[in-house]
Amino acid sequence: PVMLYCHLSANYPTMGLTLVMAAPVVGHAYSVFHHFRGGKGIAVTAGFVLSFHPYFIILGVLMFFGIFFTTHYVSLGSLLVYVSLLIEMIICGQCGVFQGMSQANLIEMYILMSALTALAFWKHRSNIVRLIHGEERKTYLTKKNKLDVEKKEQSN
Repeated sequence: PVMLYCHLSANYPTMGLTLVMAAPVVGHAYSVFHHFRGGKGIAVTAGFVLSFHPYFIILGVLMFFGIFFTTHYVSLGSLLVYVSLLIEMIICGQCGVFQGMSQANLIEMYILMSALTALAFWKHRSNIVRLIHGEERKTYLTKKNKLDVEKKEQSN
């Protein structure tokens, strides 16, 4: 929907684009089918970012997997992707990457991304508490990887 909307609308009308981008993310974060809990808001954000500006996904993938492979925390990688996307969006917007968008449209886009970032942190607040206390569950891609990490931690 975002790619189609951007393609069909001239100069990205402000409110329409904002709603088209935010609706699926909020809809998945507060899914009716899960009684307004849980969902896949961060995964949907990756889809909207990919369709909105495909080059943004490169930094997101590098950030997520860089954090994931060094810490094995999916939640930390996901939250830092949101922060990096917000920063990237502001830098690219001010450098003129979004040609044809007025400063008012850019500011609205920054506010939207800030709100989605705040929503991600709000939805992951229990993960953040567990990260602070060192109780967050680590994720390993293979059992061998998990055993290697545990062996390394025991030798220290």
